Amino acid sequence: MKKYILIAILGSFWGILEAQLGTWLHLISMPFTGALLMSFGLLFLIVARELTGLRGSCLLMAIIPCFFKLLFVGAAAIHVVTGILIQSSLIELGFWRSQPGRLRYSLGGSLGVTYTLFHPFLTLGLLGGWTILAVFAELVRMGSSVLGLGERSSLLIISMLILAHALLGSVAAQIAVGLVRILEERGIVRRKSPRPEIRPLESAS
Repeated sequence: MKKYILIAILGSFWGILEAQLGTWLHLISMPFTGALLMSFGLLFLIVARELTGLRGSCLLMAIIPCFFKLLFVGAAAIHVVTGILIQSSLIELGFWRSQPGRLRYSLGGSLGVTYTLFHPFLTLGLLGGWTILAVFAELVRMGSSVLGLGERSSLLIISMLILAHALLGSVAAQIAVGLVRILEERGIVRRKSPRPEIRPLESAS
């Protein structure tokens, strides 16, 4: 029960951050907002996995910020909610084990953040009525403005965006793991320890 309470608490903090920071980033028209928000979300997801060792914690926690979004924004947030659930599923797939190592954390973080780059093909394309080419052109336009490259270099722009998103997710994951290690060393938190190995009793000599 304590594990689920901890997930609920961390999920609530994530939900508040998602609602407040997300609103502010959209107001200032920050490009690639989803990547930044999921990078912060990784902090809560990895802390929860480290402290509980519970597989499926990413999906359980994702329900809470989705609830916050629907509560404060309503049905208009359905695209964001869909993105959070898909991202959390990919992150969970990357973590896989109950207590992943740094490589698994990097993989999960990269998958989750990189997906934000392709989410518009679902929201604007399949759900919004845009053509695939139109979504691709918009993605290239945004990338061009951020990277300072001409829109004619579309393949280079997309390749650089994918690499940047993957690196952002990996770095965010490593920062989160490092934070947990620091808190553990200072005795502030205690990780879920792996199940001890059971050895046969030695006979008395």
